[in-house]
Order: sequence, then structure tokens, then C-alpha cells
Amino acid sequence: MVGRLRPFERVAFTGGAARNDSLRHCLENVLGMEVLVPKKCQTAGVLGAT
Repeated sequence: MVGRLRPFERVAFTGGAARNDSLRHCLENVLGMEVLVPKKCQTAGVLGAT
């Protein structure tokens, strides 16, 4: 989905999977840009859902 939207500036990766550095590196390679991971990435999605 993010590939279709073509972000212009930054991409943030949230959720528990964002703690996996290998997965983040894969996303960076596919997107061709840096992927930002917040310090408390595992709780970011939970806060947005409430």
C-alpha cells in the first residue's frame, strides 16, 4: 500500500514488528528510503485505536 501512495518525506513503522531490525531493513530496501521507528513503537498503534 505504501508503495502505491509513494510517500514524499518520511515513513514511520509502528507496532511490535517494528522492533525487528531485519524487517525494518527489508522495508527500507523495498521503499528506497529510511524507515523511522519510534522508541515505543509497540504501543503506537494501540494509542491510535482508542
